[in-house]
Amino acid sequence: MHCPGSILNVFVLSITLIFCLDICTCSKYSKHTNLETQEDDKDLDFENQEKPFRMQKVNLLWGKGKKVLSGVKLADLYADLKVHDKHEAFLKKMRAEDSDTDGAMEAKVLTNYRRILTYYGLDDTYMSNEIPTEESEKNNVHFQDTKLQTMWKKAEQAGFSDTDLKMLREEFWHQQMKINEYDFVHREMDKLEDPDDNKLDFEYEKLNRYPKEAEDKHAAVKKDKRDIKEGYMNLEHLISSMPASEPTFKDSRVHKLWAIAKKTNWTEEQLNGFREELLHFEHRLKKQSYYQQQLELSARALEDKGDDVTIPDKHKHLEERNNNLGHKIKKLHSDFKTRLDKALRHSEL
Repeated sequence: MHCPGSILNVFVLSITLIFCLDICTCSKYSKHTNLETQEDDKDLDFENQEKPFRMQKVNLLWGKGKKVLSGVKLADLYADLKVHDKHEAFLKKMRAEDSDTDGAMEAKVLTNYRRILTYYGLDDTYMSNEIPTEESEKNNVHFQDTKLQTMWKKAEQAGFSDTDLKMLREEFWHQQMKINEYDFVHREMDKLEDPDDNKLDFEYEKLNRYPKEAEDKHAAVKKDKRDIKEGYMNLEHLISSMPASEPTFKDSRVHKLWAIAKKTNWTEEQLNGFREELLHFEHRLKKQSYYQQQLELSARALEDKGDDVTIPDKHKHLEERNNNLGHKIKKLHSDFKTRLDKALRHSEL
């Protein structure tokens, strides 16, 4: 027989455990609910928020918007910036991981940033630098930045194909938008330290008390300037590496494919299309070569650490990217050869 006292003790212990679990669950739920409530409260009181976003450049846009907008328009701006803030944060993460290798994400974020500035009338600079439509592309392209305009004039006279010029023009617009973004952000930052607002003495005092903040500001300005400079260098490299009339492929595999293509009876339009495909293919080959080099460096570093070392995620990521690119390149190369063989057989008939 069970002792009544033991049964009672077990019952009391069970009730106590259930009560504790309920408290823990309620506590976790309360924390989650509180966070959601705080976020909802912030959204409801958006007009009085000074810096509601994570990214500084987005908060600067919000500060400018509050000065010139109100009502529904201001609410729309807040909603747009809330989404854009997430995009900027994601781009920052991609840059830290060096995963935006082709700059596609940066281009999307820059374009959206420009769209917000233009739509809400927050900066006149962007109004004169709209990416042209198909109709306006027929007219002369003019960049506000004098260095960009000079580079563009040289590119126009280099004898590039229409397709290459169109691609190059988009890269130039992205650089112009980057310059405009830099100018806008730092102009707004300077306004915050304008002596007319009686904030200069306070700013100096704050930076003297918090030297880390001053260093961070200085480092951010230097980084932005470096990004702009690298943008010019990348454009110069792109222009110098682009074929003028006859494409010169550096990779022997691609050069061989192009040589075979010229022996087919393809039309000029078909050859131009195939040439564009080969240019993209060569770009993939360069990408794979880069990842292969990084993988080899990583492997050597692991060998130096000995046999018991845990393989880091970065090395696994490099292996995965390299393998994926390798499979894609192998398939593309095989597809090119099949198409060329078929075209040659058709030419001989």
